[in-house]
Amino acid sequence: MINGFTLKPSSDDILEAAGRITNFIHHTPVLTSRFLDMQFNANIFFKCENFQKVGAFKARGASNAVLLLNKEQQAHGVAPIRREIMHRPSPMLHPD
Repeated sequence: MINGFTLKPSSDDILEAAGRITNFIHHTPVLTSRFLDMQFNANIFFKCENFQKVGAFKARGASNAVLLLNKEQQAHGVAPIRREIMHRPSPMLHPD
């Protein structure tokens, strides 16, 4: 358990999370490719989370995490950080 969360969620945990985030996320399609299915002799499915409103794969988990915050934590706000941004110089970080 890390910070009150188990590393393997139960099916009830997943259903509860789905209920929490349902009004905040798009229902994204699952796509297939006959070409790749033939190449790998398997049925391959692509869950297109990149079609979320924010264009990111982490929209579901991030929404759930924010919705799990208590009132005191919510009052402090949330600041999302993209990993790619952390490694690039930013003009906002350098005074004139």
